[in-house]
Amino acid sequence: MYNKKVKKIISIFTVILMCFTLFFCSVSAEEPVIIDKTGSIVLHLTDSRTDEFIQGASFRLYFFAAAYEKSNGVGYDYVIPYDNCDMDMDNLKDAYLPIHLTHFALSNDLSYAVETTNANGTVVFDNLIPGVYLIVPENNIANYHMPSPFVINIPMFDKINNEWVYDVIAKPKNKTKDDVKINGEID
Repeated sequence: MYNKKVKKIISIFTVILMCFTLFFCSVSAEEPVIIDKTGSIVLHLTDSRTDEFIQGASFRLYFFAAAYEKSNGVGYDYVIPYDNCDMDMDNLKDAYLPIHLTHFALSNDLSYAVETTNANGTVVFDNLIPGVYLIVPENNIANYHMPSPFVINIPMFDKINNEWVYDVIAKPKNKTKDDVKINGEID
């Protein structure tokens, strides 16, 4: 029962996060995308109830798809060896993509960068080339359920300001173990 609820929560969270982070993938922009410009991913991890910073959480960063300029914005192609992962690159919004890619990366012992949240609950991955990145929590922090793996693309299109954003900020959701107990699930 616990596993079904956890899987359902992970699936719902993954769909919401992917829709939020990837819904800009094939947007047409007034400003042309600059493929040779580097960017960054900044993660801010805070307690879901108190907004206190969470220090000591490590995250892996995998680069799995390179960006290219196309007439209506930006497109992505898998890089080697992810081109053998058996997932369709045309659907970056697939809810199972982060889970499938995580399994593929771990099974094939693929290279990654790793950073740990500082006293401000922040992790910075910088000097990143345009493409799609997989973020995977690496360790558990006492009293917290870490976020599920998720993907972020660089650049992302900001519809409000009508511009490409190369420095992306993400605030992964997490729950304390007490939150899970309150909702009737067993720890």
